[in-house]
Amino acid sequence: MKKNARFYFLLFVLTISGHTLNAQFWNWEDPVALTDSTADNCNPYLNITYFNSEEHLFMFWEVSSDSASTAIYFKDLLGSDDPVSLLEGDNIHYTNPTVMDVPNGDTIFYLFYETDELGKKDIHYLKFSKMGFSLCPNAFKHLRI
Repeated sequence: MKKNARFYFLLFVLTISGHTLNAQFWNWEDPVALTDSTADNCNPYLNITYFNSEEHLFMFWEVSSDSASTAIYFKDLLGSDDPVSLLEGDNIHYTNPTVMDVPNGDTIFYLFYETDELGKKDIHYLKFSKMGFSLCPNAFKHLRI
């Protein structure tokens, strides 16, 4: 039994010694900051979307400049535009951005988020169409938290 184990080990060593061992064969670029570092950026959500014959890589994230409020920003990472504040307000927390794709007619996706705008935690959503985001948020569900 020991002779078989030694033979297989020797065969294994001879097999891999003829090949260059390389644990990583991609050449990674240096990391690139996706947001600024002046505020508390957290909870990112990435969404790949196709419309108008183009690919878009949207990133949604929370930005907290103080403890009393949190905003949701978004940016098309494949574009050159600056990040846009999508939802913000004094003493209001907009948190947990999540996207649900709905390639149905004019609607591209829905952005769901949590807010305490009405004094309790609620889930709201915005509709994104080929023309952009709907201007008025819609209440999805009132939570008793």
